[in-house]
Amino acid sequence: MEAVKASLATLVTENASATFSLKFHSLATGDITDSDVFLASSTKSVIVGFNVNASSGVFDLAEARKVIVKTYKTIYELVDDVKDVLEFTAVEDEAKIKGRAKVLKVFKLPSGDLIAGCIVLAGSFKNGKKVSIYDKDPDDLTKDDAPLYTGVIKKLKRGKDDIEVAGKDTECGILLKPVFEEIKEGFYIERLTL
Repeated sequence: MEAVKASLATLVTENASATFSLKFHSLATGDITDSDVFLASSTKSVIVGFNVNASSGVFDLAEARKVIVKTYKTIYELVDDVKDVLEFTAVEDEAKIKGRAKVLKVFKLPSGDLIAGCIVLAGSFKNGKKVSIYDKDPDDLTKDDAPLYTGVIKKLKRGKDDIEVAGKDTECGILLKPVFEEIKEGFYIERLTL
């Protein structure tokens, strides 16, 4: 069991660009049981079994509770498959948008910084949160469309006042870090879950 845990932990440490992390909620010997499925369901986890079995009832329960259960006979298969599952999960998480705004006007500050004057179309924007910028409506994007910019909200403004949060249907100024010189009216800014 320790060899499996070490092999899985190595996935993160060997991949400097890893977009996922691992957390072990339970480590045990023996076949996979209903209680393992209930734990995985409550913690939104994946069950990974090595040289163990699970009854068809366990698989039925897992399917009903939308829990992924995988069993393996070799460590190599286990590590490769778990890496694929983790990367897929990371991509799914990245796709969760928490805010969307349209750039109405761009203002240049004496400091050289740019403020994007925006209207928040959905969700909210908060200081310090990660954002991406697109030159077309994100609803029209395909999987192949990459953001023009990804950065962090350095400061939010309403008029001359600094604010912490800008909600739906409000106008605000968004100061980005690092500065994105190419930002224009009509661009879209999205706040991500990350």
